[in-house]
Amino acid sequence: MKRFAILAVFVAGAAHAGGIARPNQISARGVGLGGAFAGIADDGSAWYFNPAGAAWADDIVMIGGEFVYAPRTFTPIDASGTKGDAQSATAASPVPSLGIVIHPSSDGVPSRLAFGAGIWNSFGGAISFPKMSNVDAPAINSSNDLLIELGAGAAYEIDDAFAIGGAVRMGLGMFAVNADNRPIKSADLSSVGVGVGATLGVMVRPTPKLQLGLTWRSGMNVSTQGNGTAEFQAGAPTTVNVQHVQHWPQQAALGASVWAAPKLRLAAELDWTQWSSFDQLLIEFPDQPLNNQTFDLSWHDNVSARGGLEIVLPSGAVRAGAYYDTNAVPSRTIERQYLDSDKIGVSGGGTAIFGDWRIDGAVDFTLPGTRTVRDNSGEYTTPQGTWSIANFAPGDYYGYVVTLELAVARRL
Repeated sequence: MKRFAILAVFVAGAAHAGGIARPNQISARGVGLGGAFAGIADDGSAWYFNPAGAAWADDIVMIGGEFVYAPRTFTPIDASGTKGDAQSATAASPVPSLGIVIHPSSDGVPSRLAFGAGIWNSFGGAISFPKMSNVDAPAINSSNDLLIELGAGAAYEIDDAFAIGGAVRMGLGMFAVNADNRPIKSADLSSVGVGVGATLGVMVRPTPKLQLGLTWRSGMNVSTQGNGTAEFQAGAPTTVNVQHVQHWPQQAALGASVWAAPKLRLAAELDWTQWSSFDQLLIEFPDQPLNNQTFDLSWHDNVSARGGLEIVLPSGAVRAGAYYDTNAVPSRTIERQYLDSDKIGVSGGGTAIFGDWRIDGAVDFTLPGTRTVRDNSGEYTTPQGTWSIANFAPGDYYGYVVTLELAVARRL
C-alpha cells in the first residue's frame, strides 16, 4: 500500500484550514474572488461550487491545477514556559483539476438541461516532520489524510430567474501514518478506499443584476483498507492489515453576486463545514482487534466569510478577494501535523480571453499566524496521572499557505 502514500504526496493540498481543508481552493476564478463563487459558478467548476450554475454556463471544458506551498513550524513549550527546539516542515504539492459542461442541443438550439463532470481534491493533505529528538516522545511523524473526488451531475434552467442542479460524487480516500509511541511503540500504515456523496444547488435571479446561490454538499464516509507494520511490543514489529473510516464533513454555502456597475461585479459568501464529524480517529487491526487504536479529536464546526470583486475588461477580467476562516481544531487535541487557527486570507487573479479560449490565473495567500497552546497538564493531574482533557501538544504553531492557480478553458 506504500504506493498510495506516494500518490497522496503528489496530489494532496496542504492541511491548514478549518480541520484539514484549505480555506480557498479548486477554481482560479473562484480563488481570485476570495472563494466567493457559489453565487456565480458559471464554468466547469460548478459541480463543486454550485451545480445549478452549470445551467447558465457556456458549454466549456476546463483543465487546471493548483500549486500549494505551506511551510509550518512547531515549537514545543513545557509547563514552565520554556521553549524547545523548533520543528519545521513544508508541504509543496501540485493539485490537478478538471471540469466540463455540455448543453445538449436540438436543431442548433441549446437545451435548458446541462450535463457535466469534474475532478478535484476537496479535503486533506500530506505533511512530514522530522522525528522527535526525544525517542520516547509520542508523535505523528508523517500523515496523509485526503480525498480526491470525481463528480458528475446535471443542471436545469427552469426559467431565466431560477435553476437547480445536483451532482453525484465518488471519492477516493487515502490514509497513511507514521508514528512513534502514539501509543504503540511504532506504526507505519497506509490504506485506501472509496466513498459516495452528493451535492445539490439552487440559483435564483431576483433581478437581472442580482444572483443568489445556495449549495449543500453531503458528508462522505470512506472505508479504507490497507496494511503496514506495527510494533505493539518493543522489539517485535509485525506486518498487519489495517482499516480506517474517513468521516469527511458535510458543507453548506450561501453566496450572492451583484452587478454594481456595468463592468463591476461584487460577490459575497458564507460557508459552514461540519468538522464535528471528526470526533475521533479509529484505526482498526482486523486480525488483532485487541490492538485497535482510538484517538480523540473532538473537532468543532467552522464558518468562513468571503468577499470579492471582478472588473470586466475588453478581453478578460481582473479579480480581488479576501476571507476569514475560523478554527476547527481545539487546543486539547491539536498536534504539529495540524496547523489550524482563525485565519485571514487575501487573493487576486485575472482572465485573458482569446476567441473561444480562456486562461485564468490566481494567487491566494493565507496570512502568517501563530497559535500558542499552553501546557496545562498541571491543572489536570490526579494520583492516577494526567487527565485526557489536558492539551496533548503544547507549543507555538506557526505557518502560512500560498496557493497558485492556473486553468485553461475552451468554449465548445
